[in-house]
Amino acid sequence: MAATRVNIDHRGPVPLHAQLKEILQNWVESGQLARGERMPSERELCERFHVSRTTVRQALAQAEREGLLVRIHGKGTFVAPPKIAQPLVQITGFAETIRARGQEPSMRVLGVRTVPADVALAALLGTEAGAPLTEISILGLADGEPMVLYISHLPPGLGPQVAERARERAGQGQSFTMYELYGEIFGLKVVNVQQTFEAVPADEATARILHLRKGAPVFAVTSLVRDDGGNVLEHRRASYRGDKYRFNVQRQYRL
Repeated sequence: MAATRVNIDHRGPVPLHAQLKEILQNWVESGQLARGERMPSERELCERFHVSRTTVRQALAQAEREGLLVRIHGKGTFVAPPKIAQPLVQITGFAETIRARGQEPSMRVLGVRTVPADVALAALLGTEAGAPLTEISILGLADGEPMVLYISHLPPGLGPQVAERARERAGQGQSFTMYELYGEIFGLKVVNVQQTFEAVPADEATARILHLRKGAPVFAVTSLVRDDGGNVLEHRRASYRGDKYRFNVQRQYRL
């Protein structure tokens, strides 16, 4: 194991900002800086390690990109809280995941609109191209902080009623899953969710909603939801904040 860096080597081959970022990371991992604790000021870091303000800013920016630190406008730079660990073995609702961390979940319906199905969505949802789909945009929050943006497309027979119930539940301050709404309204049981995961940069609209900078990393999770009859109920794209989430799965090696 490499030795923990405690000082900066001004004559070594490793860039100064990379050395400083490593030191900050060691502080966090060792508990010298607690999660949520405010970082020392740029001036304090400059004086302590005898580096320029440019070097300090580069180190802080790198640490922020890696999810180690978080900057809060008007308040300063803080050690980021631990990421939400989302297991992939089974589907876990947003509210359940957030409550398990001791936070209060809430849902906000950002918008509902009718859009014509393009060829790809029509094929996935088992309807005709141009058919009126219901598009529902929902924001999931933890203690009032945006965490994930869901954009769902539902076929004509389901969309309007599900959207109405979602607005009703969110308006009452209740957390919910779309899966619950299918059961409440239609008696449908979700048994299969086909998902794909990819890391992408946040576009301008997503970044604004999730309180991120444009281009910040998000986990884009695309889901195709089926009931026990094999019928597709929903196509969903969820954008999870990369600085708040990590996904884990346990797999067996085939001998």
